[in-house]
Amino acid sequence: MEKTVKEVFKDYNSNSFELNEAKIKAVNLFKKTGKIEIILIANKQIKIADLAIFEKYIEKRFGFKEIIIKIEYTITPIFTIIEVNIYVRPSNRIFEINGFSPNSVAYSE
Repeated sequence: MEKTVKEVFKDYNSNSFELNEAKIKAVNLFKKTGKIEIILIANKQIKIADLAIFEKYIEKRFGFKEIIIKIEYTITPIFTIIEVNIYVRPSNRIFEINGFSPNSVAYSE
């Protein structure tokens, strides 16, 4: 049985209905490298800004150095970012987009 983000991370407060209702398909932990990979299943697109806030929460709450969030959509949106890896550096936040549809690119500062 897949649980939602809100059910698993009960102390996480988000205004994003899409992120709260996304189901967690898998969580992979890599203790030696300090990395976590979360695979979500969502019905609607989740904003990159909401993912960045969620990533910051996971980093602060659990102390991971690298967080990888993969999203699988039940219905493919018109503009789709297939996989977003968010890496944190001390001075700024960098979004690395691994795969995207040819008609859309998202940048954030």
